[in-house]
Amino acid sequence: MSDTPPPWSGSTPPSAPTDPGSGQPVPGYARPGNTMAIVGLVVAFFVPPVGAILGHVAFARAQGRRDGDTALPLAAIILGWCLTALMVLTFGFIWFAADSFASHCC
Repeated sequence: MSDTPPPWSGSTPPSAPTDPGSGQPVPGYARPGNTMAIVGLVVAFFVPPVGAILGHVAFARAQGRRDGDTALPLAAIILGWCLTALMVLTFGFIWFAADSFASHCC
């Protein structure tokens, strides 16, 4: 037998709440924890730095839960920082082009 403690705290693993009468899981129960990762992924398309930061927060929370569900937060981080770099390069190119055009124009 292994002396390694289970990845959850307490004596039993976490589970969905059950109906007291039937003992069946309550319908519509979703496992908590991915909301911030989903929000970070969506926000990364519109405001990339904010999406990346939300992804970092969601990633830290996912690691704290030790459930191994870090795919969505990692996607938000990567997408957020890549789109941030693309945004900075695009604005830099536009600034350079406008400055160059203004110096040759007048």
